[in-house]
Formats: sequence, structure tokens, C-alpha cells
Amino acid sequence: MTDFKLLPIPAEDYDDLGISPDAVIETCVIDDGALIVRVIRDEDFDNFICGNDCECCPMNGGTE
Repeated sequence: MTDFKLLPIPAEDYDDLGISPDAVIETCVIDDGALIVRVIRDEDFDNFICGNDCECCPMNGGTE
């Protein structure tokens, strides 16, 4: 399992992204150091980057 750290996100941005307890999010850091956070929607699953941690995968019904 990947280690996680908490990062506060302004509530307005959180709500605008549509993040909810059952949302699947993807993050990446681009070359200029910006952190990109996006909600994975049904139409995005074809491009979803899998970390091969199936045991904890929310798309597989897994839990920690």
C-alpha cells in the first residue's frame, strides 16, 4: 500500500471537483511541480492509471 499524507483542499475546490467518500481520484505531479487532482468519471476509466494494488482498490470493492 502506498503511504499517504493529508493535504488540505479548500472546501469550495473540493465541492467543485465533486469529490465524495465514494469518488475515485487520480493525482499526478507535472514537470513544473504542479499537483493535478482529478475525479475519475465513468468515461475516464479507459485512461485510469492502475497502481496494481487490487486488494485496496475502490474500483474492485477492496478496503484497507
